Amino acid sequence: MRKSSGSVEVALAGYPFLFAMQQTMEGALWLTLPDPANHAVTGALANAFVFVALGIWPLFVPLTTALLEPSPLRRSTFLWIAGVGFIYALYTFADVAAHPYAAEVLGRTLSYANGRPFPTAAAIAYGTCTCAPLLLSSARTLKVLGFCVLSGLLVSLAFYYFTLLSVWCFFAALASGVVFFRAYVELPRRRAGVVTGG
Repeated sequence: MRKSSGSVEVALAGYPFLFAMQQTMEGALWLTLPDPANHAVTGALANAFVFVALGIWPLFVPLTTALLEPSPLRRSTFLWIAGVGFIYALYTFADVAAHPYAAEVLGRTLSYANGRPFPTAAAIAYGTCTCAPLLLSSARTLKVLGFCVLSGLLVSLAFYYFTLLSVWCFFAALASGVVFFRAYVELPRRRAGVVTGG
């Protein structure tokens, strides 16, 4: 995060940080799931993972893209989407509190479920909040990130439907490496261009 300039870039640097948190949770789940005595721990980890995945990202993505967006119209659009993300976060919090999730090993990955179907409207809202702002951003780096995230979603839907949340978050975590490219390559080049008058 030291390479980020100002609060806006620090917010964007939060992408790999949040994904690192999620992957740490999943790593802990792999270690604790085999022992039934760890039921309380695995339950807490599973619900923390789900809340970050379903509750934090739909709000965090449109907010950070709005902060980075120079176009007033696009920024306004992203803030509206952030409003949807906020409502979605409240819905997720209530859903997780009322119907806790559990994680289980399915094949070679993890499945998260709470015994309830995922509403289609909620899935559309979630996809819109997490993908649309990135794809519509004026920032080239964020467009690339959005394309990678959307591609990861499509692959996960096609081949890992029952473990979608875990696999897609893994793909998105890899894609967040684009943020490091922005911090260590794109922004330094831009600053150098400003300094030299290029």
